[in-house]
Amino acid sequence: MATLMRRLLVLWGLLLACMVCSAQQTTTRVSLTPEERTYLAQKGPIKYCVQPDWLPFQRINEQGRHEGIAEDMLQLMAERLGVHFELIITKDWAESVAAIRARRCDMLPLGMDIPSRHDLLDFTRPYVSEPLGVVTRTSEPYLHQAEDIGNRKVGLIKGFAPKKILQKLYPFMNIVDVESTLDGLQKVQSGENFGYIDNLPSLGYTVQKRGMLDLKISHTLNFTHDLGIVTRNDEPLLGHIMQKGADAISDKERSTIVSRWVGCRISPFV
Repeated sequence: MATLMRRLLVLWGLLLACMVCSAQQTTTRVSLTPEERTYLAQKGPIKYCVQPDWLPFQRINEQGRHEGIAEDMLQLMAERLGVHFELIITKDWAESVAAIRARRCDMLPLGMDIPSRHDLLDFTRPYVSEPLGVVTRTSEPYLHQAEDIGNRKVGLIKGFAPKKILQKLYPFMNIVDVESTLDGLQKVQSGENFGYIDNLPSLGYTVQKRGMLDLKISHTLNFTHDLGIVTRNDEPLLGHIMQKGADAISDKERSTIVSRWVGCRISPFV
């Protein structure tokens, strides 16, 4: 009986040590100020919105769950910050941007910092940077320069930040709204639009996954799509906390997550 009691005490001691170790890892992985901890305790779940159909970066799947590169990043941030994220479902990107501006959600995991958004939003430093490409039908010649597009219609997801910048860089472009990457590519297939613009991982992922053999990435634009976390600016502590969460993810961890979804880097021409 005494031997059994000693073993139980040893096991209990090991269990307590593990619990303390785990708690220390959870509380010390990301250092928060007392003010930040109080804010999070009072805040409760952090509500977020996404682009519902934009793999490999993110989408809302058939079960109503968020998945993709951004979700994998959020899971790591949740563990290291000790927070809970709550998905607010929207039908498209434009609705997500409208939702954070109306304070129906608190953050967007991926968004581009542009001056016109500074009235209501804050931005972390970018943690994703990808060039933009142009997809056309394979029957079209490769584009040696953006000017080769002329005034033919090219699609861009409605509400995407690069639109105004691209219009300044390439004033000849006839940019039209599409609902999603798939919608944009299908309109190229049908001939409704000449091309579709998105960042290279999104283009390569969708073209390959959907088996769109009649499409190709025809040109890479001289523009980088820099994406960070977008937060409501009436709660500035949230932006500071999310910056700490993003900084806590190492380059190796980011690379592993991206590789899990993309597999390999996408060639400019497929």
